[in-house]
Amino acid sequence: MSAALRMTLVVSVLVSACTTIDEPATWAPVGAGGVGGAGGQEPEPSKAFPYDGDCEVIRGGVLNRGATVPAWRAGQAPGSVVNYWVSLVDFPDAPEFWWRFDVFAVGFPDELRAVERPLGVGVNANLTTCVHCLVVQRDCDDAGTCSRAYFPLSGKATISQMAEAVGDAFVMELSQVELGHATVDDELNVQPRMGSPCYYFDRILVSGRTVEETLDCVDSVHCQLAEDAGNRRP
Repeated sequence: MSAALRMTLVVSVLVSACTTIDEPATWAPVGAGGVGGAGGQEPEPSKAFPYDGDCEVIRGGVLNRGATVPAWRAGQAPGSVVNYWVSLVDFPDAPEFWWRFDVFAVGFPDELRAVERPLGVGVNANLTTCVHCLVVQRDCDDAGTCSRAYFPLSGKATISQMAEAVGDAFVMELSQVELGHATVDDELNVQPRMGSPCYYFDRILVSGRTVEETLDCVDSVHCQLAEDAGNRRP
């Protein structure tokens, strides 16, 4: 499949696709402003690389510097916001299927900027409380349907810029991320699934100027996060 055709397929499916994670739990349409593949590139490795843990390393990382735009939505509480980026990505290590990345920053920008926090513990241990939120799905087809979801077991996240309004910049970096197989229910509770392989990404970088999300809020993850954004603290 040509790169141009692949990009066209991604753009056409992510805006409206409904993705299933380990049925019967479902992942609602996210409708991100950011769509398109950005994987397989070689961002600068972290100081902890090479990785010597137990998870399978997916080489190349994810590097998006304005190639696909992130989205912005106001939180229900005044001053709270959600910045996020969604993309389908393929990697040389796993060319037979797509990966889907959902990256969210949730809360008050002044509290989240320039603050590094661990993933997989504390408030970032669950989608119901996270301020640095990441869900990675794999075994995705060109129609945008994925069969497995993964949530951070460990890692760290830093937001250097967070958009308070449409058009502001959003820059978020996640590094040394170990992902474990999980299910996500309709209330955004994450439940680990034991006995499955885990994956390691050395660096996931998202940056760009935000656009406003205009899709209806019907069981959508970004809208659920926006409703609760005022209650989230790093």
